[in-house]
Amino acid sequence: MALAMVMPTMKTPWADIAPDASRLSDASGAKTVLTLCTGGTLGTAMQEAGGAGFLSHVSYVSDDDGCPLFPLSDSQAASNLRDADAATFLAHDTASVALLGNVQSYDASELTPYQLNVASKSTGLSKEALAASAWHRLVPQRVHYADPRLGVESWVAATEYAEATPNPLAATNSELLRKLSSKQAELNLFASLLEGVPSDELLSSEVLGVDQLGFDLRVETVGNAAAGGAVRRIGFKLPPQNLEEALSYFVKLFQESWERSEGYLE
Repeated sequence: MALAMVMPTMKTPWADIAPDASRLSDASGAKTVLTLCTGGTLGTAMQEAGGAGFLSHVSYVSDDDGCPLFPLSDSQAASNLRDADAATFLAHDTASVALLGNVQSYDASELTPYQLNVASKSTGLSKEALAASAWHRLVPQRVHYADPRLGVESWVAATEYAEATPNPLAATNSELLRKLSSKQAELNLFASLLEGVPSDELLSSEVLGVDQLGFDLRVETVGNAAAGGAVRRIGFKLPPQNLEEALSYFVKLFQESWERSEGYLE
């Protein structure tokens, strides 16, 4: 599957599409994954088994630096950490982030009411029980990020990861994509204009994800079907910060697509 950073080649510039299609950094992508998820896999080493890896599922919340904070009920993992604090942590949705670092004890009194509320929902434990639990914090030394939809895989510097800002639209992406799926005809029209192909040569179009800088559109045509289609990056002129602003952007984009198809714009 091809990955491209392109703009629609039309005579009249699109009103709401930025001339430069910027993409979130891999550091922001990695931090978005960790912020969006509430469950991950902790990997510790069993010294009595020659350092063999031991995996535990943990429910977690993240701090501003992107460090997972979690109570640990698995006695074997707790025993492993007493022998060696080095650990790995994996969280994944459609993309994944792997953190390699060290686990520290964490003072539960520093958890915010919001963090306790999120942890209570993900663990099923009361806020009081969580506040009384032994919490831990994994501080990453190395960060690996992968998004197979976009063909992206990289190692991210821990300092860049800590300073990165997650995608503010990530939590509402599923609802946004669901709403866009009900506008498939409008999306197909935009995609055919983007590719410069007749509508009968367009096989499919799909928005893969939206962030404050733009969105990724997978387009499959008769000409690129064998390669699995092409992913196009479309940049926003005015970055949306919430679901309503993003939906408004697509409404205007689809309206302009119709005007172009009817010959009002070239």
